[in-house]
Amino acid sequence: PVHIGETGWATMSNGPYGADGSKAADEYKSGKYYRLIREWSNAAKVTCFYFEAFDEQWKDSDNPLGSENHFGLINLKGEAKYAIWNLVDEGKFEGLTRDGMPITKTYNGQREDLLLEALLPPMTIP
Repeated sequence: PVHIGETGWATMSNGPYGADGSKAADEYKSGKYYRLIREWSNAAKVTCFYFEAFDEQWKDSDNPLGSENHFGLINLKGEAKYAIWNLVDEGKFEGLTRDGMPITKTYNGQREDLLLEALLPPMTIP
């Protein structure tokens, strides 16, 4: 059997993957990656550890906007990121809290608001 020991995608970066770099790190792209890797791994019968459940502000404590702090599927405010909005809709977090607060969705579940902050990679349009 095949197992992927760790995979994930940051939702924010003030470094080379953020707004001033490749623009790869945002919540929309992270969500798309999560869904695609889950579809593929399920179809291929490959297990994987998705990194990680919660954002960890101590990973790069001197740089709060650094990508290492933003790999979680749930942010520090207890909001489920786009990747798992469907689990909130399905009631999977019913009765669970993070720091006493119920698990809700980022962007209040408004996909249009999420897309307004999605970073488009640099490109030239002829």
